[in-house]
Amino acid sequence: MHLLLKLIQERIAYKQELAKDYTKNNFANISHAKGELVPSVLNLLRLFKQEYLKNTDYKEVDLLGKLNAYLEKTIDVKIQRDLLLQAATSIMRPDFIISNNIETAIIEVKRYRKNRPIDPAINQLTSYLEAADLQNGILFLLNNENYECVREVKMNDNLYKIYIV
Repeated sequence: MHLLLKLIQERIAYKQELAKDYTKNNFANISHAKGELVPSVLNLLRLFKQEYLKNTDYKEVDLLGKLNAYLEKTIDVKIQRDLLLQAATSIMRPDFIISNNIETAIIEVKRYRKNRPIDPAINQLTSYLEAADLQNGILFLLNNENYECVREVKMNDNLYKIYIV
């Protein structure tokens, strides 16, 4: 029952954001050359953070719905939500898998506080990347800080890039 309520809450936030009056043309200044999915999405996430994370009253489920609609309305990508990935011993569910037909990346959204370690979230995203056979992941931290970096993680002879914003 709790999961159903979360899904309904996320869907309401999604529909509210989708109803907002802005078009992809408003975001032309952040577009990149074809094939550069990650830089375009990182710029959109920065803008989303500026607009929505001023209000800390949002619940994570609301922000996931709003982010889904925001990405859908501002960039031409295929967005998959809650896709199940099969790993050797478990089933995983990343928040978003995005693709522009040239490249694909995973976005994992986390509430983050300064005093908490970030490594568990990086490990989780790296596991998702390994299961999906992808190299690029974005860890989107729901906070008001401007902390950004890129981490390269080596796992089982593969190198993964984790963009943290």
